[in-house]
Amino acid sequence: MESKKTLAAIKGAVVSGAVLFPFLAAAQPSGVPYMSVNTSLNIGLMLGKIRNYFFGAVIAACVFMALWAALDIVTAGDDENKIAGAKKRLKYAVMGLIVAAMSSALVSLLLSIVS
Repeated sequence: MESKKTLAAIKGAVVSGAVLFPFLAAAQPSGVPYMSVNTSLNIGLMLGKIRNYFFGAVIAACVFMALWAALDIVTAGDDENKIAGAKKRLKYAVMGLIVAAMSSALVSLLLSIVS
């Protein structure tokens, strides 16, 4: 008795699926654009992107350090240790910008050689 109910349920699912499937297929959007995927690896383009991200992060860090140093100098008052630490922080921020510019120039040179 139970197997007859199971068989009837399976038949019902198959029939309803066969009836509804064409309607579901017709409901799919037909104007989906085809997008091609570029699988070629261009080392020059990849190095350029890495350089740009790195240089942007270094500039942001150096600007943050310079602003922090300026805030410390303004709020230091007569505290010589705080002023000395702020000057050191400002010096390191400028050195970081110089190193970042030199590394960007080095990557540009490597890109011109590779490309």
